Amino acid sequence: MSDEAARLVLQSILAYGISDRFIGATRDFAPDDKTRFAVRLQVFVGETQDGAPDSFDVTVCSPTWLVDNFGHFTGNSPANSDVVVGHGVWLQEFWNADEIQKTLETLVRSAVAPDWPDLANWLGRYVPWEYSYKYDRDHGVVVDIETVYPQFRRNNAGD
Repeated sequence: MSDEAARLVLQSILAYGISDRFIGATRDFAPDDKTRFAVRLQVFVGETQDGAPDSFDVTVCSPTWLVDNFGHFTGNSPANSDVVVGHGVWLQEFWNADEIQKTLETLVRSAVAPDWPDLANWLGRYVPWEYSYKYDRDHGVVVDIETVYPQFRRNNAGD
């Protein structure tokens, strides 16, 4: 490992309700039932503690919440089937903000790469990165979203 390898710094974590209602710090999220919950986390990570961060987003939910709400997600499959394709969902049996914090800190500390884009792309495999599409484009990975998700296809008028 080179001394010149880039590293990540976890700057802050914000919590939002599943309906995008701002909650505040992760520790401010207190579900009524710690076994039935879902929260969206916006994780800010940068190259330094004070530098401009990028946003990484993940939904943390309990398996029971997922089972209770599964029907809301069906029909959004690329094949218009009952397969729910997901990315950026973590499961936790009982809500524990400290464990989420520890998991994020471990991921951030363990990432080593030659530059920021490679670091952010690596972390984005666990916590989706807001600029992953740019990284993919810059590395020749092109996905036609209208082919994968026909519901996003625009008509000729651009609507």
